[in-house]
This record gives sequence, structure tokens and C-alpha cells, in this order.
Amino acid sequence: MLRKIIIPNEEKLVIDLPKTYIGEEIEILIFPIPSEMDTIATSEMDTTEYLLSNPANAKYLLESLENSKNSANLIHVSIEELEELERRL
Repeated sequence: MLRKIIIPNEEKLVIDLPKTYIGEEIEILIFPIPSEMDTIATSEMDTTEYLLSNPANAKYLLESLENSKNSANLIHVSIEELEELERRL
């Protein structure tokens, strides 16, 4: 089970688990569903902060930055090639 939306109406949260999980170590993550105000706040968030807020995206961006600094995994394209590509589009 990857995701189940539960709206608690008390301070206690009761979760029904399949029998296969009984006696197993499990991890429960609780995230509030974003409200309209959260969406507005995110849209006003600094672009860099927003892009780095997702761990997978941050990892990809930071690795790409490091590759750029070290001239690793780059594809070199001439101005002429870019202009040709632009004409085709």
C-alpha cells in the first residue's frame, strides 16, 4: 500500500493494516494535503528554493552543476547546429 488518505476527526489516528504487516516494522509518513494557501505560497517561493525542495530534483540539479564545472557528460553543439535545429522547429 503506497498511499491512503485519512482525515482524522480526533487527535488519534487509527490505521487498519493488512495481516501481513502484523509483527513487521513499518514506516508511516504523515503529510497534510496541500491547501490553496500552500499552492499560493509555493508559487511565490524563490525558484531555486522550489527546485531544490524535492530531494530527487535537488540531487539531479546538483550533479548536473558538478558535471558542468568538471566538463563531464556534456554534449558540445556549435552555433551552426543550434541554428539548424531552430530552422527545423
